[in-house]
Amino acid sequence: YVRAGATAGLSMIGITGTILALSEICIGPITTSLITKIAPKKWAATFVGGWFTLVGIASVFISYIFEFILKMGPVMNISLCICGILVLVYLAKAFKRWTSPLY
Repeated sequence: YVRAGATAGLSMIGITGTILALSEICIGPITTSLITKIAPKKWAATFVGGWFTLVGIASVFISYIFEFILKMGPVMNISLCICGILVLVYLAKAFKRWTSPLY
């Protein structure tokens, strides 16, 4: 039961989880298509299975990292977010450089 005057709010964990789930739904078909194009025809199913296995293993590691981040203070969380964004920008540029011969 909900008491009168009670307020409901969204937690940062809920928002982050929703964004990650939606991004995985959008990116999943794209990565599967890319893997089947790059992999040899004989090994395509094995490569796709390996990809999903790696995504599962990464999810376990992310849960441990997220648990560690929640134990830190808000200032440390903000600085970790900024560092994460910088790493993603660097990786995006590196990925573009690595895949430029493909396009």
